[in-house]
Amino acid sequence: PPVTALHNVKMGTDERGGPAYTVYDEPGPNSQPPIILEIGRAHEYLYHRVVLSTSPSASRACVVVLLHMPMGKISFTKLGDDRWTLFSPCEGTGLPWKCFYKDAMYSDVDGLFYLLLINASIVSLDLNGSSPVARMILDNVPGTGTRAKYLVQTPAGDFLQAWRLKDYVDSPTPVDIPQEYMDEEEGQDPYVELNTVDIEIYKVDLHGQKLELMKGLPDYALFLGFNASMCLPIKDFDGLKANCVYITDDSPEYVNLLKYNRREVGIWSMAEQSMFKLVDVSP
Repeated sequence: PPVTALHNVKMGTDERGGPAYTVYDEPGPNSQPPIILEIGRAHEYLYHRVVLSTSPSASRACVVVLLHMPMGKISFTKLGDDRWTLFSPCEGTGLPWKCFYKDAMYSDVDGLFYLLLINASIVSLDLNGSSPVARMILDNVPGTGTRAKYLVQTPAGDFLQAWRLKDYVDSPTPVDIPQEYMDEEEGQDPYVELNTVDIEIYKVDLHGQKLELMKGLPDYALFLGFNASMCLPIKDFDGLKANCVYITDDSPEYVNLLKYNRREVGIWSMAEQSMFKLVDVSP
Protein backbone atom coordinates (compact mmCIF):
# COMPACT_ATOMS: atom_id res chain seq x y z
CA PRO A 1 0.00 0.00 0.00
CA PRO A 2 1.12 3.61 -0.51
CA VAL A 3 2.54 5.71 2.31
CA THR A 4 -0.78 7.57 2.59
CA ALA A 5 -2.33 4.26 3.65
CA LEU A 6 -0.39 4.51 6.93
CA HIS A 7 -2.56 5.68 9.84
CA ASN A 8 -0.52 8.84 10.45
CA VAL A 9 0.38 10.00 6.91
CA LYS A 10 -1.71 12.27 4.69
CA MET A 11 -1.08 14.11 1.45
CA GLY A 12 -0.50 17.81 2.02
CA THR A 13 1.66 20.70 0.87
CA ASP A 14 5.03 22.14 1.82
CA GLU A 15 5.74 25.77 2.73
CA ARG A 16 5.95 26.67 -0.98
CA GLY A 17 2.63 25.03 -1.78
CA GLY A 18 4.16 21.99 -3.46
CA PRO A 19 2.94 18.44 -2.81
CA ALA A 20 4.27 16.85 0.37
CA TYR A 21 3.43 14.24 2.98
CA THR A 22 2.29 15.26 6.44
CA VAL A 23 3.36 12.80 9.17
CA TYR A 24 1.34 13.14 12.37
CA ASP A 25 2.31 12.20 15.90
CA GLU A 26 -0.04 10.39 18.26
CA PRO A 27 -2.50 12.77 19.98
CA GLY A 28 -1.76 13.40 23.63
CA PRO A 29 -0.13 15.81 26.09
CA ASN A 30 3.39 15.08 24.77
CA SER A 31 2.56 14.94 21.06
CA GLN A 32 4.86 16.72 18.62
CA PRO A 33 3.85 18.99 15.71
CA PRO A 34 3.34 17.26 12.34
CA ILE A 35 6.42 16.66 10.17
CA ILE A 36 6.28 17.85 6.56
CA LEU A 37 8.19 15.65 4.11
CA GLU A 38 8.79 16.66 0.51
CA ILE A 39 7.78 13.80 -1.74
CA GLY A 40 11.28 13.51 -3.19
CA ARG A 41 12.75 12.98 0.29
CA ALA A 42 10.02 10.91 1.92
CA HIS A 43 11.66 7.61 1.03
CA GLU A 44 14.78 8.72 2.91
CA TYR A 45 13.00 9.36 6.20
CA LEU A 46 9.62 7.65 6.40
CA TYR A 47 10.65 3.99 6.26
CA HIS A 48 13.21 2.71 8.80
CA ARG A 49 13.09 -1.06 8.22
CA VAL A 50 11.07 -3.38 5.98
CA VAL A 51 10.86 -7.11 6.75
CA LEU A 52 9.10 -9.73 4.61
CA SER A 53 7.98 -13.18 5.69
CA THR A 54 8.66 -14.56 2.22
CA SER A 55 9.05 -13.44 -1.36
CA PRO A 56 5.76 -11.98 -2.68
CA SER A 57 6.25 -13.94 -5.89
CA ALA A 58 6.64 -17.20 -3.99
CA SER A 59 3.63 -17.15 -1.70
CA ARG A 60 0.26 -15.48 -1.38
CA ALA A 61 0.85 -15.59 2.38
CA CYS A 62 3.51 -12.86 2.24
CA VAL A 63 3.38 -10.46 5.19
CA VAL A 64 5.33 -7.20 5.37
CA VAL A 65 6.30 -5.55 8.66
CA LEU A 66 7.33 -1.90 8.49
CA LEU A 67 9.22 0.23 11.03
CA HIS A 68 8.47 3.87 10.25
CA MET A 69 8.19 7.45 11.44
CA PRO A 70 7.67 8.83 13.96
CA MET A 71 10.03 7.25 16.47
CA GLY A 72 10.02 3.70 15.12
CA LYS A 73 6.38 2.71 15.04
CA ILE A 74 5.25 -0.65 13.62
CA SER A 75 2.70 -1.26 10.86
CA PHE A 76 2.08 -4.38 8.79
CA THR A 77 0.22 -5.49 5.70
CA LYS A 78 -0.59 -8.72 3.89
CA LEU A 79 -0.46 -9.32 0.16
CA GLY A 80 -3.62 -7.85 -1.34
CA ASP A 81 -4.39 -5.43 1.50
CA ASP A 82 -5.02 -1.81 0.50
CA ARG A 83 -3.96 -0.32 3.85
CA TRP A 84 -1.27 -0.64 6.49
CA THR A 85 -2.44 -1.90 9.90
CA LEU A 86 -0.91 -0.14 12.90
CA PHE A 87 0.56 -2.43 15.55
CA SER A 88 -0.81 -0.83 18.70
CA PRO A 89 -0.40 -2.76 21.95
CA CYS A 90 -3.54 -2.67 24.07
CA GLU A 91 -4.48 -3.63 27.61
CA GLY A 92 -3.85 -7.28 28.42
CA THR A 93 -0.92 -7.74 26.04
CA GLY A 94 1.71 -6.70 28.58
CA LEU A 95 3.31 -4.46 25.95
CA PRO A 96 3.61 -0.84 27.08
CA TRP A 97 5.63 0.19 24.05
CA LYS A 98 3.95 1.71 20.99
CA CYS A 99 7.14 2.98 19.37
CA PHE A 100 10.95 3.01 19.65
CA TYR A 101 11.31 -0.25 17.70
CA LYS A 102 14.81 -0.35 16.20
CA ASP A 103 14.98 -3.62 14.24
CA ALA A 104 12.83 -6.55 13.16
CA MET A 105 13.27 -10.01 11.67
CA TYR A 106 11.19 -12.97 10.52
CA SER A 107 11.97 -16.50 11.68
CA ASP A 108 11.36 -19.46 9.38
CA VAL A 109 11.72 -21.70 12.43
CA ASP A 110 8.37 -20.76 14.01
CA GLY A 111 6.75 -18.41 11.48
CA LEU A 112 6.89 -15.40 13.82
CA PHE A 113 8.21 -11.87 13.51
CA TYR A 114 10.51 -10.56 16.23
CA LEU A 115 10.82 -6.88 17.12
CA LEU A 116 13.76 -5.24 18.92
CA LEU A 117 13.13 -2.20 21.10
CA ILE A 118 15.52 0.64 21.85
CA ASN A 119 16.05 -0.76 25.37
CA ALA A 120 17.03 -4.21 23.96
CA SER A 121 13.70 -5.83 24.86
CA ILE A 122 12.32 -8.31 22.31
CA VAL A 123 8.69 -8.79 21.28
CA SER A 124 7.35 -11.75 19.29
CA LEU A 125 4.60 -10.94 16.80
CA ASP A 126 2.30 -13.62 15.35
CA LEU A 127 0.52 -12.41 12.21
CA ASN A 128 -0.69 -15.81 11.03
CA GLY A 129 -4.24 -15.44 12.36
CA SER A 130 -7.05 -12.96 11.86
CA SER A 131 -5.62 -10.58 14.49
CA PRO A 132 -2.05 -10.01 15.69
CA VAL A 133 -0.78 -11.72 18.83
CA ALA A 134 2.19 -10.05 20.53
CA ARG A 135 4.21 -11.18 23.52
CA MET A 136 7.16 -9.70 25.38
CA ILE A 137 9.80 -12.46 25.42
CA LEU A 138 12.74 -10.44 26.79
CA ASP A 139 12.30 -7.48 29.10
CA ASN A 140 14.14 -5.27 31.59
CA VAL A 141 17.60 -5.50 30.04
CA PRO A 142 19.97 -3.31 32.12
CA GLY A 143 22.72 -1.08 30.76
CA THR A 144 21.43 -0.86 27.21
CA GLY A 145 22.67 2.67 26.51
CA THR A 146 22.07 4.47 23.23
CA ARG A 147 23.98 2.22 20.86
CA ALA A 148 22.57 1.18 17.49
CA LYS A 149 21.00 -2.26 17.93
CA TYR A 150 20.35 -5.17 15.58
CA LEU A 151 18.49 -8.46 15.96
CA VAL A 152 19.61 -11.55 14.05
CA GLN A 153 19.04 -15.30 14.19
CA THR A 154 21.81 -17.84 13.66
CA PRO A 155 21.29 -20.86 11.38
CA ALA A 156 21.11 -22.92 14.58
CA GLY A 157 18.09 -20.89 15.71
CA ASP A 158 19.73 -18.79 18.44
CA PHE A 159 18.92 -15.09 18.75
CA LEU A 160 21.75 -12.58 18.76
CA GLN A 161 21.77 -8.87 19.51
CA ALA A 162 24.51 -6.68 18.07
CA TRP A 163 25.22 -3.30 19.68
CA ARG A 164 27.22 -0.82 17.61
CA LEU A 165 28.86 2.29 19.06
CA LYS A 166 29.83 5.10 16.69
CA ASP A 167 31.79 8.30 17.26
CA TYR A 168 32.94 11.33 15.28
CA VAL A 169 36.61 11.31 14.29
CA ASP A 170 38.80 13.78 12.43
CA SER A 171 39.96 12.81 8.96
CA PRO A 172 43.29 14.09 7.59
CA THR A 173 41.80 14.29 4.11
CA PRO A 174 38.63 16.34 3.56
CA VAL A 175 35.88 15.22 1.20
CA ASP A 176 35.08 17.40 -1.79
CA ILE A 177 31.72 19.05 -1.10
CA PRO A 178 30.18 21.30 -3.79
CA GLN A 179 29.84 24.90 -2.61
CA GLU A 180 26.13 25.05 -3.46
CA TYR A 181 25.57 22.03 -1.23
CA MET A 182 27.56 23.61 1.60
CA ASP A 183 25.33 26.69 1.30
CA GLU A 184 22.18 24.57 1.63
CA GLU A 185 23.36 22.26 4.42
CA GLU A 186 24.73 24.24 7.33
CA GLY A 187 27.06 22.51 9.73
CA GLN A 188 28.59 20.00 7.32
CA ASP A 189 32.26 19.46 8.17
CA PRO A 190 34.35 17.89 5.35
CA TYR A 191 36.99 16.77 7.88
CA VAL A 192 34.65 14.80 10.16
CA GLU A 193 33.68 11.14 9.79
CA LEU A 194 31.29 9.02 11.84
CA ASN A 195 33.04 5.70 12.48
CA THR A 196 32.26 2.53 14.40
CA VAL A 197 34.46 2.31 17.49
CA ASP A 198 32.97 -0.78 19.16
CA ILE A 199 30.66 -3.70 18.42
CA GLU A 200 29.35 -6.06 21.09
CA ILE A 201 27.55 -9.31 20.27
CA TYR A 202 25.16 -10.84 22.78
CA LYS A 203 23.46 -14.23 22.80
CA VAL A 204 19.87 -13.94 23.96
CA ASP A 205 19.03 -16.26 26.85
CA LEU A 206 15.23 -16.27 26.88
CA HIS A 207 15.00 -18.84 29.67
CA GLY A 208 17.25 -16.80 31.97
CA GLN A 209 15.89 -13.48 30.64
CA LYS A 210 19.34 -12.04 30.03
CA LEU A 211 21.96 -11.24 27.41
CA GLU A 212 25.28 -13.07 27.41
CA LEU A 213 28.26 -11.18 25.99
CA MET A 214 30.05 -13.31 23.39
CA LYS A 215 33.82 -13.20 22.91
CA GLY A 216 33.64 -14.38 19.34
CA LEU A 217 31.72 -16.01 16.47
CA PRO A 218 34.06 -18.79 15.35
CA ASP A 219 31.57 -20.36 12.93
CA TYR A 220 29.70 -17.33 11.62
CA ALA A 221 29.97 -13.93 9.97
CA LEU A 222 27.48 -11.14 10.61
CA PHE A 223 26.21 -8.49 8.19
CA LEU A 224 24.83 -5.26 9.66
CA GLY A 225 23.55 -2.08 8.03
CA PHE A 226 20.41 -0.42 6.67
CA ASN A 227 19.31 -3.69 5.09
CA ALA A 228 18.16 -6.80 6.96
CA SER A 229 20.74 -8.16 9.39
CA MET A 230 22.19 -11.59 8.52
CA CYS A 231 24.21 -14.33 10.16
CA LEU A 232 25.92 -16.71 7.72
CA PRO A 233 27.96 -19.88 8.35
CA ILE A 234 31.46 -19.36 6.97
CA LYS A 235 31.72 -23.03 5.92
CA ASP A 236 29.09 -22.36 3.25
CA PHE A 237 30.62 -19.17 1.85
CA ASP A 238 34.19 -19.13 0.59
CA GLY A 239 35.92 -15.86 1.39
CA LEU A 240 33.97 -14.93 4.49
CA LYS A 241 36.08 -14.49 7.61
CA ALA A 242 35.16 -16.01 10.94
CA ASN A 243 34.75 -13.82 13.99
CA CYS A 244 33.96 -10.81 11.82
CA VAL A 245 31.13 -8.36 11.32
CA TYR A 246 30.68 -6.91 7.83
CA ILE A 247 29.12 -3.46 8.16
CA THR A 248 27.78 -0.69 5.98
CA ASP A 249 26.86 2.85 6.95
CA ASP A 250 23.45 3.10 8.57
CA SER A 251 23.56 6.57 10.07
CA PRO A 252 20.39 8.43 9.00
CA GLU A 253 22.31 11.67 9.42
CA TYR A 254 24.94 10.65 6.87
CA VAL A 255 22.82 8.60 4.49
CA ASN A 256 19.97 11.12 4.30
CA LEU A 257 21.60 14.50 4.96
CA LEU A 258 25.41 14.58 4.66
CA LYS A 259 25.42 12.95 1.26
CA TYR A 260 28.98 13.90 0.32
CA ASN A 261 30.67 12.65 3.46
CA ARG A 262 32.45 9.29 3.41
CA ARG A 263 30.42 6.14 3.94
CA GLU A 264 31.66 3.58 6.42
CA VAL A 265 32.10 0.19 4.79
CA GLY A 266 34.37 -2.34 6.44
CA ILE A 267 34.96 -5.45 8.51
CA TRP A 268 34.98 -5.40 12.30
CA SER A 269 37.28 -8.01 13.81
CA MET A 270 35.92 -9.32 17.11
CA ALA A 271 39.31 -10.81 17.95
CA GLU A 272 41.23 -7.56 17.46
CA GLN A 273 38.37 -5.23 18.39
CA SER A 274 39.10 -2.99 15.44
CA MET A 275 37.87 -2.06 11.98
CA PHE A 276 39.44 -2.97 8.66
CA LYS A 277 38.31 -0.79 5.77
CA LEU A 278 37.66 -2.64 2.53
CA VAL A 279 38.60 0.31 0.31
CA ASP A 280 38.12 4.04 0.33
CA VAL A 281 34.46 4.27 -0.57
CA SER A 282 33.22 7.31 -2.45
CA PRO A 283 29.83 8.87 -1.61
